[in-house]
Amino acid sequence: DNAPMFPILSLDGQWDVAVSEEKPAVYISTVRVPGIISMANPTLGENLHALDAEIPYDYVWYRTSFRAPQKNHPCAILHIRARYNAAVWVNGQFIGQDEHCAYSHAEMDISKAIRYQGDNEIVVRVGSWNTASFPSKENESEWWRTSRAPGLWDSVYISFEGKESIQRVQVRPNLKEQKLTALVCLNRPSKRGMRLEARIIDGDSTLVCSNMTLDKNSTVHMLLPAQCLQAWTPGKEGTPKLYVLQTRLYSRRGNLLAEKTERFGYRSIEVLGPDVLLNGQKIIFRADNIAFVRALTRWADGLFDEVWLRKFIRAAVQDYNLNYVRVHLGHANTLFYDIADEEGLMIQDEWGFMHEEEPEGQALEDTREEMSRWIIQNENHPA
Repeated sequence: DNAPMFPILSLDGQWDVAVSEEKPAVYISTVRVPGIISMANPTLGENLHALDAEIPYDYVWYRTSFRAPQKNHPCAILHIRARYNAAVWVNGQFIGQDEHCAYSHAEMDISKAIRYQGDNEIVVRVGSWNTASFPSKENESEWWRTSRAPGLWDSVYISFEGKESIQRVQVRPNLKEQKLTALVCLNRPSKRGMRLEARIIDGDSTLVCSNMTLDKNSTVHMLLPAQCLQAWTPGKEGTPKLYVLQTRLYSRRGNLLAEKTERFGYRSIEVLGPDVLLNGQKIIFRADNIAFVRALTRWADGLFDEVWLRKFIRAAVQDYNLNYVRVHLGHANTLFYDIADEEGLMIQDEWGFMHEEEPEGQALEDTREEMSRWIIQNENHPA
């Protein structure tokens, strides 16, 4: 049996979809996930982007089924991203609602609802622009040129974990000192003695392996030598080299308790006066804007298609000689950042506060929650 000990189950593909204020009894359309509802077949209606009209609905319902791995796991976490919010039911059991998943994935514990023998059903209620909260709700002054069509617009997946888990791995390159630090955050309910292992993988080769014996620590800094690593650089002349950092948590007896992998580029960014230094060297940005959210009104099929999107980003680098783009008025999907890492295109992400007052009170708390989560989930992208 070559099945991984801690599998990740993708739920991408065709989902049932319907526009309804209440949970529908019948779904007559399907839509691609990741995607938005204007891609549904048969269509769910006219002018779903609501560019020149009020939005006549508050909710869109998604439904799919899956079979879990045969082996039971202590924890099952659903990762889901939705414009503009997501309420989730698994096998008829309400899991919860997340208001901050337009820019990043919500992580919902479905351990008590999942069935390891037999079929499972997931129902997701996605809010329209009418129900969105700050800051993921696009600015009203942008209504005439911004897509408001909601949807599950990033990959949906379930990660199966043990009682102990590796919650976060932040890769911190230091090219000046030729080293790399991995910040590893653990979920350790038992606090028993453990051993943490980190290794850098380049294709079929393991470059560095580091071990630490843990006492009661839940946050660990692992220092790895990096003299042999190649720097990640953007543009036509660049070398967008990528590595994988694999972290594993073991019991003292050597049993594997948890595992996590993160892809990263060995690169550093710093600001020195008016200059930006990439890997210690001044860089001149050859740049343009990409309004990803606006483009959904015309090119949604392409923006969610890996072949089309890779051709688009590769052309920006190779044909137009760009090394940098500003994603304007909202964030892109994970696929966009993954391909930018591989093709060597740096990205500046803009938060859509144009024409807005500085957030205060609850709006400020919402902004802090959504932006902090976005940074944690995307911090290892070299782009």
